Amino acid sequence: MSKLRNVVVTGMAVGSPAGYTLDENIKAWDSNQCLFSEISRFNTAGSSVRYAGECPKPDIKKLPNKKVQKILRRKDIISLLTTIEAYENAKLIKEEINPERIGMYCGASSTQIGDLTPYFPLVADCANLKTGEFDSERFGKELLDIVNPLVVLQTLMNNGLCYGTMTLDIRGVNCNFMDFQVAGLRAVGEGYRAIQHDRADVVIAGGISGQVEPFQLAEGVRAGYLLKTSGFDQASPDWVKPYDQSRQGAILSEGSAYLVLEEEQYAIKRGANILAKISGYSLANDGVFDILKTIDSPGLLRSVDLAVKESGIEKSDFGMLVGHGNGSQYGDKAEAKSYFEYFGDSSKSLPITSPKGVLGEMCEAGGVISSILAINSMKTKELPPTINFKSGDEYSSKLSISSEKQQIKNSRAIITARNFSGLSGTLIINEP
Repeated sequence: MSKLRNVVVTGMAVGSPAGYTLDENIKAWDSNQCLFSEISRFNTAGSSVRYAGECPKPDIKKLPNKKVQKILRRKDIISLLTTIEAYENAKLIKEEINPERIGMYCGASSTQIGDLTPYFPLVADCANLKTGEFDSERFGKELLDIVNPLVVLQTLMNNGLCYGTMTLDIRGVNCNFMDFQVAGLRAVGEGYRAIQHDRADVVIAGGISGQVEPFQLAEGVRAGYLLKTSGFDQASPDWVKPYDQSRQGAILSEGSAYLVLEEEQYAIKRGANILAKISGYSLANDGVFDILKTIDSPGLLRSVDLAVKESGIEKSDFGMLVGHGNGSQYGDKAEAKSYFEYFGDSSKSLPITSPKGVLGEMCEAGGVISSILAINSMKTKELPPTINFKSGDEYSSKLSISSEKQQIKNSRAIITARNFSGLSGTLIINEP
């Protein structure tokens, strides 16, 4: 077996409710500003949730091809702009890259139901709930008169990947992952594997979280995952409390984040600014579907253990952990319990944080943003605070979590992501 190749990070970009620049997001991680607002996409009357994190309006003037506005929806425009920003941040030059040796991996959500709402009234008219019958003949005839012929293209879940690769002439390995909150981190991990095994020299990897959907709110409230905000007249920066004993739920947000990964010698040869090195990655599953009512996460424990062992770094020698913590009652407790069980006596000396007290749960983009946070902390030697954390529960109180910045002893980071179907992902990043 040939020796695995080293993989480094040379570019990064993020779009979130805090803005579309790294500086805006870095400032947000350190502050208690409120980035939540009333949901603008649909009427929340009757819902237990009124608020979410929404990105500023994307600047469509930056799109290289204005014609794509006819096809791309808001989330895919945000993704494309972030992809281009990461590419430019890495100072990649298209003419100097073999297009067959650059790939793209993307974590993206499924088709957004909101894009199909113009057809709901016709569906309702054709359905007879008393008899359970549906007039498909009428539906077929009348649908042709109202349907937008572009709707099939507009609702493809891999549009971020598709238009990213076309815009940047990426012809190498590519894949779209749909693992909810783990998808973006998985995209980075699989990009790392592709370069390790000589399937690519450069990979752009990241995730996209679209605007909040009605069915997400209904399911999230039913499962006890989301914070109920219908009784508030305005948003508050104090709502989301990762790992705090008084946490009551998460708030969903939209956004996009990407990293540029390169084979180390390839990056050195072209004179790239190397930001970090990836040295471990793993996925593992709890083996049960409904994880929202348990505080045990064997999948998270195994994921962390496998990634740490691959990195060759002793568990006591890490300088920080950027966790998934989004303020959900069972999820945060399962995380904290797993970290305490895994790190044991060294858990109190390992600074831990989560940016979701400010940004909210950015689902597919969340793990990538956590990676960017870790890379920035390597430079500053400080870990941003866990906003709204005041006192821990029986597990998080045993960890080094603080509402203030924490000094880090070294630049070796663990990043975790965990979704509500039991899948966990871990990425290990350290100084180049």
